[in-house]
Amino acid sequence: MELRTVPLIAVETHGSDTFYQSLALNRGFYGPVDTTLAVSDKLPKGIEARWDEKSDVYYSNLVNGPVSRASSLGASMPAPAVVAQALTREGGVKSVTVPDELTMKSVLSFAADHKTLVELACGAALSPAYNKGLFESILPSAAKTGRKPTVVFIVCGGFKISLKELVEYENCVEAGTAESWEVRVDGREFAVAKQT
Repeated sequence: MELRTVPLIAVETHGSDTFYQSLALNRGFYGPVDTTLAVSDKLPKGIEARWDEKSDVYYSNLVNGPVSRASSLGASMPAPAVVAQALTREGGVKSVTVPDELTMKSVLSFAADHKTLVELACGAALSPAYNKGLFESILPSAAKTGRKPTVVFIVCGGFKISLKELVEYENCVEAGTAESWEVRVDGREFAVAKQT
């Protein structure tokens, strides 16, 4: 299998999801975008659509900047050329966005499993590994066929993590009272159970 045909999955946190929002604009998840860049009322608050003539794509801008705790994911807008490449990539690019608390849980689980600290941006990428419902929503054919896919998680440590923050994350996750987390996968919004 050639690298360009391997499906990619990009995971961001709510509030730092400019790549997800940009793909959503171009894939029509929020309805048509008109020439004045006005979009349907489905576009989340704090997101504006912009047009890049050179790349021939719409891209999103976080008007007030990122609001996620995963601050190293904190770009206000993606590079339009990257959005254009993702839209035409042979293997496809799935875009996922998850809450900070799910990334915190993933960071804690990874630390327990591998005795390695990673920051929240990496926790976003790891969240499908630590939440069966999310994993199966991203790779539904694996759940249906019973085949075990080969999945590679890119794990970077980062420097925005400490033992003190791990304790804070644990307290934050334990304080949450909801039984599920809201996630988005390629325009679908749904809840995944916390205890999977």
